[in-house]
Amino acid sequence: MLDQAAPSIDTRFAGDDAMRTEMHSLIGTMYNLTNAYGNAKRHYDIAIGLIEDGVEIDEQEAIDAYLGRTAARSTMGEHAAAESDVREAIRRIEAMHA
Repeated sequence: MLDQAAPSIDTRFAGDDAMRTEMHSLIGTMYNLTNAYGNAKRHYDIAIGLIEDGVEIDEQEAIDAYLGRTAARSTMGEHAAAESDVREAIRRIEAMHA
């Protein structure tokens, strides 16, 4: 079901970058839960790319995307990249509470 839903995100939510970002992050989470870490990372990469391009979403959701990609990267052996994502999540958490 995920493999069928995932390709339509960008067309179905064209014009709503916040929803596209949230949906890619959600699909990433679902792939993580099914141990499909490569697919998860691909969707988190898209979501985080949109976030870093300035798409505004709830900050907690942005943090969740970074932490989700951390889990995928860590499981895939990409430890330095996973550490970078954790540091960005921590930076965002600290900014929320500054």
